[in-house]
Amino acid sequence: MEDKELEEILEKLYRKYVKGGEQAEEEPGDPVVESQGWDNFLKLVKEKKLVVAVVTSPTCSACMFYIPIFTEYASRNRARGVVYVIVDVYRDPETAYALGVMATPTTLIFHKGELVDGFVGAVSYEDLEARVGRWLRRVEEEE
Repeated sequence: MEDKELEEILEKLYRKYVKGGEQAEEEPGDPVVESQGWDNFLKLVKEKKLVVAVVTSPTCSACMFYIPIFTEYASRNRARGVVYVIVDVYRDPETAYALGVMATPTTLIFHKGELVDGFVGAVSYEDLEARVGRWLRRVEEEE
């Protein structure tokens, strides 16, 4: 398989699991948004009560396994003031570098502008729910 062909397949898979990937802000119809630069990412972290970000790479097989899980969790667990973000290291290397990410996938959880939790690697839906769920419940209790 040629590199170009592989790149096209990965792009199709990426777009399939990240609806509206060109968007820079949270929209009601899309559970996950794509980061578009460090300034935009910082703005989301400062404005939203909870930001759950996953740093991925289109060439990472663990990411291909994890992105659908992350997207499914995001679609089932929406709340006001919560945003789920995908940071693609190829499309937004500035943000991945600024976050200090050295491996993909890396999931980071920000609550009220502060990094409160994070982990490296692909996890199951249940594990993701256990890690993010307690912060999501906190946000819901604050309303």
